[in-house]
Amino acid sequence: MKKNLIHIGIGFLPVLMGFCMSLLSFLPLFLTSLLFLILWVWLCFRFADTEKPLWGSFLRICLPGILIVALALCQELIPGNALPGILINASQFYFLSGVALAGRILTPFLRVITAWPYYIVSYSLLTILCLLTLILKRKVA
Repeated sequence: MKKNLIHIGIGFLPVLMGFCMSLLSFLPLFLTSLLFLILWVWLCFRFADTEKPLWGSFLRICLPGILIVALALCQELIPGNALPGILINASQFYFLSGVALAGRILTPFLRVITAWPYYIVSYSLLTILCLLTLILKRKVA
């Protein structure tokens, strides 16, 4: 039960890190994004459960992100759909940690600036790193 709560807490970590990054706006966004991703990989590796199935840990860590992505996409893609302020802020903070890297990936391909492709790339980056870290932990253990 304790590991499950830790995994869910790791899943909400990007919201906290995005809030901290907004407070530390004097630092370069790309540098703080890389530091956050290193922290994300370390926490996923540190708290990976090697005794239970891999997909259980992966889904527990990534489930909060799935919910936040769904809320953000509803906000962006459905006209007139306004979410409460705290949910909008939480979704923006969640994606702030990966937006610098997502921007480096998407800038050559996008001519129209919309937020939802950055959300998807940012979330995909977090999930891919989480999955690769969990697989690495299985191989090492």
